[in-house]
Amino acid sequence: MGLVLGAAALAVASGGGSGGVDGLEPAVRVNQRVMPAVVQIVTEIDYEWRRVAYVESRIQPGVFLREVGEWERHQTQVAGSGTVVFSDAVHWGNEVRVMTLILTNHHVIQYALPEYRLQVMKQYRPEDVRWHNWRQELAPDAREVAEVRVLGARLGIVVVPDQNFWIPAQVEMYDPNMDVALVRVDRVAGVPWVPLGDSDAVRVGETLYMAGAPLGLPFQLTSGRLGQKDLDLTAQWRGLWRYEIPQAPGSSGSGLFNRDGELVAIARGSLGTAYFVGWERIFVPEPGQHLGVPANQIKFLLRWQGYGFVFDYDETDIVQRWTAKKVQ
Repeated sequence: MGLVLGAAALAVASGGGSGGVDGLEPAVRVNQRVMPAVVQIVTEIDYEWRRVAYVESRIQPGVFLREVGEWERHQTQVAGSGTVVFSDAVHWGNEVRVMTLILTNHHVIQYALPEYRLQVMKQYRPEDVRWHNWRQELAPDAREVAEVRVLGARLGIVVVPDQNFWIPAQVEMYDPNMDVALVRVDRVAGVPWVPLGDSDAVRVGETLYMAGAPLGLPFQLTSGRLGQKDLDLTAQWRGLWRYEIPQAPGSSGSGLFNRDGELVAIARGSLGTAYFVGWERIFVPEPGQHLGVPANQIKFLLRWQGYGFVFDYDETDIVQRWTAKKVQ
């Protein structure tokens, strides 16, 4: 890992000026450095679905009886993005683990978690679902129209656009409140990875670069300015970045990089409006209203979860820095 970091540091140091001594645009150099470490994360889900109806009683007018149909089996895929942040051997207690770790969102991998197995989830009419203070709420008279339960799920990654084989992966760690997760590929080391940068050093107005797999099509680099830091929306949506980099479904978990190719945040979601077409809820993000989790928050979480080795190359320990703020 030290050799990989040394090569990255040398590449950063060799750049200079608006285009660098190599004459390349900043976006071109960022793409060269980070894109080999960008992956698409795919969850293949086996699930059952059954219709739910409320039929008025013939005996008691005004009383509605709940009727359910037969379970039907289906399969679907959910895709997001991620970035390799570690690929090496590490001492873990009394053993040595060889693994590659990929940083992404919790909501990208949530259906692969055991707690979702056989859990019955209810589906409602779109007009019965409302938004209040950034939360979904049900109308008082809402009635479900279907039930869904996950039977099983398989997690895998795509590393090249024309990949025609399955690379199995596992969930290593996750935090639903911060919406952060690490995906693990066992017995793999030495693949391209990118370092976590110092998000506190990033200034509002800087140009950032996003690399991921929007719309399920790997892979794409986009760019835009950072518009705000330390945005608080709810107890679970705090300390966020707001930026203008275009993103789409599938961008979740994408890394945001500075011009040195360091990962300084990951994409989490967007602010926008929702409307309905028939049974489908359509979400339209507002331009420039996209949200990300800064890297130093992620470092703080990883250190306390036992994964500080992911960024031990960083001479500035964010845990020590932030903890020292408590001393008045």
